[in-house]
Amino acid sequence: PNATPLVTGGRLFVLGASGQLLAYDAATGKRLWSKDFSPLVDTSKLFCGTAASPILVNGAVVVQVGSDIKGGVITALDPATGTEKWQWKGDGPGYASPILANIGGGVQHLVTLTNRTILGLDPDSGKQQWTIPFPDEWHENIVTPVVSGTSIVVSGVRQGTRAFAIGRANGGFVPAEVWKDPDVTMYMSSPVAGDGLIYGLSAKRKGQFVAVDGTTGATKWASEGREGEQASVLLGP
Repeated sequence: PNATPLVTGGRLFVLGASGQLLAYDAATGKRLWSKDFSPLVDTSKLFCGTAASPILVNGAVVVQVGSDIKGGVITALDPATGTEKWQWKGDGPGYASPILANIGGGVQHLVTLTNRTILGLDPDSGKQQWTIPFPDEWHENIVTPVVSGTSIVVSGVRQGTRAFAIGRANGGFVPAEVWKDPDVTMYMSSPVAGDGLIYGLSAKRKGQFVAVDGTTGATKWASEGREGEQASVLLGP
């Protein structure tokens, strides 16, 4: 597996790089059920396999799998049986993991990155609510989004760090860019949000630890560099 597992309700769910989803009893290690998404995973065009962590969304286990060549799916499954509740089909995934976000007037959105876009789905039905172009020449949308206030913050090594708000218009949802910082370019490490700041590792200068204002995008401070580009960032008490 290239992604962390999910433990919930006495069960462990793990998604392998080749698209095998396995469910285990967390107490005994007994396999409960499995799903094989490997026909969607084609690594012939520099794709490194599926790398999104499963998450629990309103009682369902949600996984995102696929590849550049064969496209991708986001699927909600019953955690006890593996029965499919809904499925979205479209672009292949990046390497980020989906998140559940309360934005756009307090409405829940399932937010993730594909290899070309930022995507928002209805978490109960899988219906696509909105999408934002987020192209990368190598399809390396790796950084998991975070929520800061009422905005979604995303980053890419060639896109910089950007924040988007999700508004309402004509009965639907309309994303709008709030700010952009082209000098903070996260690559292999996802940021964390706390106290109004976004903390993360920028790929500049071989790995700068940075703090960005979540409201304005202004860089509050940045280290000199050479501090790592692939470490995980944690927010402690």
